[in-house]
Amino acid sequence: MSKKQELTFLLTDIDYKIQEQDDSPTIRLFGKRNGNQIKVLVRDFRPYFYITKTSGLEAFILGDPLINRWQRGREEAVGKRYFGGKQLPLLKLYGTHPEAVTTIRERFSQAGFEIHEADIPFVKRFLIDLQIKCLNVITVQTFSIEEKGNNIIAAASYQDIFPTAPSVISFADYFYKLKVMAFDIEVNHQGAVSYTHLRAHETVLDLVCRLLLE
Repeated sequence: MSKKQELTFLLTDIDYKIQEQDDSPTIRLFGKRNGNQIKVLVRDFRPYFYITKTSGLEAFILGDPLINRWQRGREEAVGKRYFGGKQLPLLKLYGTHPEAVTTIRERFSQAGFEIHEADIPFVKRFLIDLQIKCLNVITVQTFSIEEKGNNIIAAASYQDIFPTAPSVISFADYFYKLKVMAFDIEVNHQGAVSYTHLRAHETVLDLVCRLLLE
């Protein structure tokens, strides 16, 4: 068994791709590190959601052909309601295509079963579970890695991806000096529309700072 290689970089983007014939999605992590373009492929993280475990659940799953084609595993779990803190026995159901989660969860809902966390987008679920965010510095224990010029392509298990402790990061610019900033402003079009207009000699950056401070 080959030794895993550690790769630390600034995460700049994340998406996933899946073909109809694929059994699981491929999550792609994109990043930068000291002049290198990084891409890490993760193929073992599956979409999932929870169902309150009640009588008849197992029989329902086994008797539904669509659910059986989608599911790739299940395990028992314990969860709490958001209000009241009551613990619930849950069944965690894993599957293939993230896009099919809506259809699968509706099968359970229509049969009267209570579902949980089935509305969390697949990529967001991945980030939540691994406790990472875009523009975080992350460390990946890769089981394969290939360098082509400035491009590094690696593969790893989701279980080998971790947020890098701030104490070991000297400065973020070492990984990549950011050059572009994007922002989104919600504007109330009723009332004083001129509030969002640039004032005389005001730059866009001045406008952003003014809206944040006023």
